[in-house]
Amino acid sequence: MRKVKIATENQHKIQTIVKTMEKFLDEKILFEGFRSDSGVPEQPLDEQVIKGAENRISSLKQLIKATEYDYLISCEGGIINLYDNWFNVHIVIIEDKEGNRSTGLSQGYPIPEKNIQEIQEQGLAKVLDKNFNGKGGMRILTKEMRRREHFIEEATLMAISGLESNKMW
Repeated sequence: MRKVKIATENQHKIQTIVKTMEKFLDEKILFEGFRSDSGVPEQPLDEQVIKGAENRISSLKQLIKATEYDYLISCEGGIINLYDNWFNVHIVIIEDKEGNRSTGLSQGYPIPEKNIQEIQEQGLAKVLDKNFNGKGGMRILTKEMRRREHFIEEATLMAISGLESNKMW
């Protein structure tokens, strides 16, 4: 049974990451979540998103011994600007006990430019709650076809598949 340490105490993130890892590895994993500092603003923008995920891995490494895990995992959500368009994405970083690392990126859903200032000031969750009466903006925007967990699952799958495929080629 592989040991996985996850740089979050958020149960939704943990459950999604664990489910994805178990399915990909085709085995049960022993996991543990940890409080981990991202070192970036509450609403990360652009490079701060990946920096937050990297900082969480570094913070996690300081909390545990190298022999206590097979994988370290961090997840950071944030907003990035690509070609003058804003997207909300999740980045997952997975590092194995040998120090090999892979980064996974989720799909991004578009954020209207008119909302960026308010999101920077209040955070995406609060702005979505305000605009969608606390009902989960992503679910409403995709007509119940996607939730935040889907983006975390996708980024986790991309990270673990990248890490494992690096052993093959």
